[in-house]
Amino acid sequence: MRKLGVYILLWLCFLVGACAPQTPHFYEEFQKGESISMERSGLSLFDYNENTCQYSFHTDQSLFRVFDDSFTNWLILDCKGAVLKEGANVQADLQWTSPVKVERMNRVPFELVKISNSVYYFWSSQYEIGLRFRAE
Repeated sequence: MRKLGVYILLWLCFLVGACAPQTPHFYEEFQKGESISMERSGLSLFDYNENTCQYSFHTDQSLFRVFDDSFTNWLILDCKGAVLKEGANVQADLQWTSPVKVERMNRVPFELVKISNSVYYFWSSQYEIGLRFRAE
């Protein structure tokens, strides 16, 4: 009977491990980058190209905008005037273009996990979204 209990315990440990989210690896990789981007669950949804894109940051509104020269691809994070400091938790509206339409998510919970060399690293664990914006 004792062996059965050990096997059941091992089986439960296996199940819990198999169900654990894979976010930590993606989260670590996201923090290593420095370019402006949007990633979701490890998939790139927006990449900044310095030859064809522009960016802006409105300090008083805590509003980040990135767009290409033709205004067909863009990424906007509106933090609604929140104070942006490392460790801050904010509810922000997010908007970006996909190949087929404009995508929107309102009141997304983000943590500003890091600010380094004028790059702001936003992370939403709920949606596995990583955003990097430059504010210079």
